[in-house]
Amino acid sequence: MVIFTIIIIFAESLKVFFLIKDKDQFFYFNFQIRYVTIFIFTLDITKNFFTLYYKKGNLISNHSEIFKNYLTGHFIFDIISLFGFITSSSQYLIQQQEIFTNWSRILFFLKIFSVKLYFIRLESAFIIQDSFKHWIRLGKLLFVIIFTCHFCACLFYGIGKAEYFYLGIENTWLNIDNNNLL
Repeated sequence: MVIFTIIIIFAESLKVFFLIKDKDQFFYFNFQIRYVTIFIFTLDITKNFFTLYYKKGNLISNHSEIFKNYLTGHFIFDIISLFGFITSSSQYLIQQQEIFTNWSRILFFLKIFSVKLYFIRLESAFIIQDSFKHWIRLGKLLFVIIFTCHFCACLFYGIGKAEYFYLGIENTWLNIDNNNLL
């Protein structure tokens, strides 16, 4: 689930910031993948209502506490990111309003908080030797660094492209000195 979420987040960031339209190549395949993704993320939200968690070293198995913990914790991030993904997947919005679709896709990036939760669960689920804990922490750090670099690069490129296409500024860093990167 974590790897699937990471792949979808990377793909959506490329769509948002490089202004890739869903009407481009492989639209039908892409549309089917979007329905599968919505289904999987809905199942993930449902699963989180029944997932045990640790609190101060004790395993909490009381259903009402699990329900309350998820509602007051990551539920808002999951539901807003799912809403953003559903609205960006709507065929009507894709055909009518590209700017709204890109903004609703940005809401999906809140799903990154779920990835953080998965890493926390991984650490707490296994009694891990100290030497192996360091490898997990190193993996988390590498993921954060790679994701941050990827997101900032896409954001920087997206700002340049938005200046050119939406604001009408012709001298952006993407096309200065006849280096047309648009």
